[in-house]
Amino acid sequence: MEKWKPLTHNNFENYSISNSGRLKNTNNGGIIKTRIQKKTGLVFCDLSKIVDSKRLRITIYITREVAEGFVEKPLDFNEKQYVPTHKKGISKTNNLARNIEWATFSVLSKRNMAKASDEQRNRLSKHNKEKFKNYKKKKYIKIADRLNYKK
Repeated sequence: MEKWKPLTHNNFENYSISNSGRLKNTNNGGIIKTRIQKKTGLVFCDLSKIVDSKRLRITIYITREVAEGFVEKPLDFNEKQYVPTHKKGISKTNNLARNIEWATFSVLSKRNMAKASDEQRNRLSKHNKEKFKNYKKKKYIKIADRLNYKK
C-alpha cells in the first residue's frame, strides 16, 4: 500500500512524497516526473514556485525525502551527522522506503573502501599520506614564521 506524506520544505507544502519514491502535486494530483543525475546516479526533481513575484527553485533528492518521511531515524541522530543512503547491494534508483537507511560518513567510507580494488585503495592511502605530509609541512612553516624562526 502506497502511503503519502507532505514535503517538509517551506513554500512547497502542496507536494507529497510516497514510500515508494514517487512525488506528486497535491493540488491537481499529478505525479511529478523525476530524472537521474549523471554524476551520482541519484533520482531527483526540480520544483519551482512563484512567491511574492519571485521564483523559488529547489532540487529535491528523492532518497532524502523518502528517508525523512518514512525511515526511522537512529537514536543518536542529533549527535552524529547522518545521511540517507541505499542499503548495501540496492540500486540508487530503487527508492522504496525499505531499501533506504540512515548512515554516518564513516560507515559509507568503509563501505566504499570495501568496494574499491587493492590498487584503488593503495592509491587513495598514498594520496592521503602525501596530503597529510604537505599539511604538516605547511603547518610547521606557519608556526616557524610566527616565531620568526630561521635555520
